Amino acid sequence: MTSLLKPSSPGLAFFNGFTAFGEIHGSERVATTRLDAVEHLPNLDYLKMDIQGAELQVLQHGVERLRDCCMIQLEVSFVPLYENQPSFGEVDVWMRDQGYIPHCFTDVKRWSISPVRRRNSDRAPFNQLLEADIVYMKDFARVESWDDEILRRTALIAHYCYDSFDLVGHLIAKLQDRGSLPPGSLNRYLELLNKSRQPQAQ
Repeated sequence: MTSLLKPSSPGLAFFNGFTAFGEIHGSERVATTRLDAVEHLPNLDYLKMDIQGAELQVLQHGVERLRDCCMIQLEVSFVPLYENQPSFGEVDVWMRDQGYIPHCFTDVKRWSISPVRRRNSDRAPFNQLLEADIVYMKDFARVESWDDEILRRTALIAHYCYDSFDLVGHLIAKLQDRGSLPPGSLNRYLELLNKSRQPQAQ
């Protein structure tokens, strides 16, 4: 649980085992650099972050580097475990203000609430949400303003990172409509996709 933020005692105490997980063994001063100020860093196509509650800080100081970013995967918390940690709702509002919408959750973690345990295990949850990995993509309400490169790069990321084949098909159709891909590209993609996903003969 190493973080730039201090652990939140009430947040930790809410969950079984987390008071021990968040016990402070030491603290250090560290130098940081704003994402927009990192020298020689090109603008990013894709960003994945899991930095223990500091994700929104990085995003807020990386607006220029992320101007054309196609997809962003973040760890978000439903119950803050650190002091001044933005909630999922705060992160979501900021992302939408920047022109992104949620695409999918890659993982949703639940945890048992203290002091009740299921099967005598801290890690066997009931219903309480703890945190999740969420993927944001550029808002399709603004798709007409996207250039072809953003459409292509989003399609590549969606295909290879998330198996979001319906999104890829939508993007290919857009590129096809624009004349940036030849007619029949979508049908060809679907044929290749269906062929690659057929079970292999034994």
